[in-house]
Formats: sequence, C-alpha cells, structure tokens
Amino acid sequence: MDNTVVWQNSQQFLNECIKNQIPVDYFVYPRAEHNVRGYDRIHLMQKVTDYFEDYLRPLKTE
Repeated sequence: MDNTVVWQNSQQFLNECIKNQIPVDYFVYPRAEHNVRGYDRIHLMQKVTDYFEDYLRPLKTE
C-alpha cells in the first residue's frame, strides 16, 4: 500500500481518465509502498515503455 499517495486520489484520477476517454492502465504492487522495486519494477518499466510506444510515438507521415 502506498504510504505517500492517498488511495482515493488514485481512484479519482482513474475515474477522470475513464470519463474523458483517456487511455489509462492501473497496477497495484502489493509488496511495494511508494517505491516499486525488484521484479515489480521491471514490470512497471515495461508498462511505461509500452505506454510511450503506444501513445506517445510520433505519427508517421508519408
């Protein structure tokens, strides 16, 4: 459980993303507090990379 970010703030953020049709992924790492470590961090970094590639990659122009 994150001891820095209030859980309700995360829920509010998710609700606003969904309401505004903004792509969002939400992952809970039960062994982590605010800093994700170990193999959870590997998973998190892969998800961040995937998000950047899916949503922030420049559009190809012909």
